[in-house]
Amino acid sequence: NHAKYHPFMHKLQQDRDYYDIFLFNMQGDLVYSVFKELDYATNLMSGEWKASGLARVFNAASKSTTQGFVVFDDFSPYAPSFNAPASFIATPILENGKPIGVLSFQMPIARINSIMQASQGMGETGETYIVGDDFLMRSDSRFSEESTILNVKVDTQTSGRAIKGETGVETAQDYRGVSVFSAYTSLEFNGTNWAVLAEIDADEVNTPTTNLLYMVLALLLVGVIVSTLIGIGFGRSIAIPLSNIV
Repeated sequence: NHAKYHPFMHKLQQDRDYYDIFLFNMQGDLVYSVFKELDYATNLMSGEWKASGLARVFNAASKSTTQGFVVFDDFSPYAPSFNAPASFIATPILENGKPIGVLSFQMPIARINSIMQASQGMGETGETYIVGDDFLMRSDSRFSEESTILNVKVDTQTSGRAIKGETGVETAQDYRGVSVFSAYTSLEFNGTNWAVLAEIDADEVNTPTTNLLYMVLALLLVGVIVSTLIGIGFGRSIAIPLSNIV
């Protein structure tokens, strides 16, 4: 069975950038995994991973008899993946309306990052990222060499407003304590609420305006100096003959 179905599942995992794909029987046994990490061939109802995010989505999906039912579990450290941040989504597999197993995916961090780390139009300091309701990042900062998911806290004014469901743009301090222009909104996905923020340093935004101001002031100063010199020359051209006449 593995030789027959694994090539298809592996290609699906690669095409969609999923971290892994899992199949469970109704007893909670993990009977298939693309990469077969420490959770493979264990039981998610009674084994050592029974409190994990993967176990939570299995338990919820296995109880459903609704075609297309989907359950999602937010990012949290996942021990079988060496405590890397992991998020899972699952759906029941039905046969004639009866559940016979559960299909689950470990969510694609690389694909999420490829969207959130797009730099076009973001200047040198701009970035977009996702924040969970615990104020921890759910995507990696494009300026960090290390993963920032669940490692960097963004407890800021705008992230708090976005998590509450608000949308807006304002000047505020970011997670580094730097003044930024921050655009924010909320994102709800299968009962999980995230904040999406796009920010750029205020100094970078204000630099063109400041440079323009300096250029205008310089032009005004040059104009005043030139006008003064012309005025002095013109005045002397009149004053000297008048003085001679006097």
